Order: sequence, then structure tokens, then C-alpha cells
Amino acid sequence: MREWILWAVLALSFLCILEYALWLRREKARRNRGGGDALPLDTAVPEDTLSNGADPELRVEGQSGLFGALAWAIAKGGRESQQDALAAVLREDCAGAVLCDGMGGLEGGALASRETVEVFRAVLAGHRDLSQLRGSLRQALEEADRKVACLTDEAGRTLRAGTTLVCAVLREGELTWLSVGDSRIYLFRDGALRCLTRDHNYLLELRRAVAAGEMDIEEARAVRRKDALISYVGMNGVALADMSSSPSPLEPGDLVLLTSDGLVKALPEAEIAAVLLEQGTDLTACAGTLLHRALARGGPRQDNTSLVLLRQGPAPAEAGEA
Repeated sequence: MREWILWAVLALSFLCILEYALWLRREKARRNRGGGDALPLDTAVPEDTLSNGADPELRVEGQSGLFGALAWAIAKGGRESQQDALAAVLREDCAGAVLCDGMGGLEGGALASRETVEVFRAVLAGHRDLSQLRGSLRQALEEADRKVACLTDEAGRTLRAGTTLVCAVLREGELTWLSVGDSRIYLFRDGALRCLTRDHNYLLELRRAVAAGEMDIEEARAVRRKDALISYVGMNGVALADMSSSPSPLEPGDLVLLTSDGLVKALPEAEIAAVLLEQGTDLTACAGTLLHRALARGGPRQDNTSLVLLRQGPAPAEAGEA
């Protein structure tokens, strides 16, 4: 009897180990593809798929489903390496995206942005209790901050890398968002584009100092490097993070745009709004137009550029046809 029990335990253990090994294999393949419903992180595409003179690391993709639609676009621009990273998830009950702009050297910035995106993508793709979403996003921020702060190079030296972060989730007609650094989240409604986030750079601190009477406007204007970040993921204790105080109600036809500073430094907000107004019913085409205009405007000095568009429900034209 004891031998039978022993063999049963051994057989069960073997099956558990086999199942775990198969799960690891599936998980590795899923990550290589970009993670189920999540769009892939790998931004490189074969050069032979692009026309002459095109950026070999330019990519534009879109996805639609019962919940709504999303599209994203990313390009290296004129930079030596790609330090932007993003992921977007379209589920039956929500749509979400995370976008990061890394910094800290060629290797460090890329690793920091990808590490942070992986942490948040796991939340977006696997989170089941959306009523606890805000708490989960805070925990993900703390986890990503620790991981990025601990990144090392091949010699074991700390990389001193960091990354910006914007994350947005649409669910049940509401928007929840989180921001660190100077990447941005916009809400496009009724032809108007409104920035929901603050740039966490030294200019923000200068404005606070002027408002508090600690310096005058002329002193503030004389300060250089106003765009230097005062908060980012990887500080091992994020100095400043903004989150929507409560889920913001969405209206039919609303678009949510997440973007790195590569887009907003190349295109004025009025032009971005015009493209969204003209092509907003086709998010993939809209994302592609914005990216290509930014690349053309920035030329050989264009920064890494990435953006994500999110919409809950059908496009306005589709809703009208229904």
C-alpha cells in the first residue's frame, strides 16, 4: 500500500514538473510574440519590408475588438539606439497601455524602459480585479523603480539608468492614468486636445519657486536645462508621480493619446489635434500619420518617437451607422 502511494506521489510530481516546464515554454513564446493580447515590445522589422530611406526600426500597428480599439507607432528616429518602449492590451473588459522613454546611456535607457514596460504589461494583461486598479498601478511603480535602480552592466556595475512612464487604462467608460517624467497623456474630445499630465522637469520646480516668491521671473528664465527631469523611474524612490485622483468619465468618441516627448517636440499640439480630428476614426492610420510627420519634421536629429491611441467603443462613424 505504501509503495502504491509512493509511486502515485512520484507520478503526480512528475506530471506537475512536466506541466510547469510546458508552461515556461508557452510563457517564453508568448513573451517573444508580445504577450497574448498585448502588442509586442520588439520594435525592429526587417529592412526589406520597408521602402528605401525608411527607418528600419519603424513600426505601426493596430487592433480592435468588442471593447474598442487601439493603435501604436514607434520609431528610432535619428538616434543611435531605441530607448522608447511600449505595450498595449485590448481585453474584453478594458484597454490599457504603458509607454516609457529611457535615459542613462545607450544600454541603460533601453533596459530601463523595457523593464518598466514589462512590469506594467503584466498588470494590464493579467489584472482581474479592476476595482483595485489604482493600488495595483502604485505597486507596479514601486516594483519597476526598484528593478531599474538595480540594473547592472555585464561587469556588475550599476547602470544609473532611468525612464519616464505613462500608463492609461480605459474601463467601464472611465479613464485611470499614472505619470512619471515628461512623457504625456492627452485626452482628445470634440476636436480639442487636452494634456492630462505635468512634465516633471526643472521648469515645474522653477514655476513653483516663482509662485512662492523664492525667485523672480527673470532669474527663472536665466536657468539652463529647464527640461532636466526631477522625477523618473529608477531613482530608488520616485520623487514625484501623478495619478488621476479618481477615474475620469469618458464620452463617446473620446481618444486617449500616450506619447513620448519625441512627438510633442516635433509637432505642435494644434497639428496633432488636427490629425486626430481628420483621421481619428482609423486609429492605425492616425498613429502612422503622426509618426511620419514627426520623423519628417525632425529630420536626422529626430528623437526616439512613440505613441499609443486608445478608444472605448466604436468609432463615431461606426456608432452612427449602427
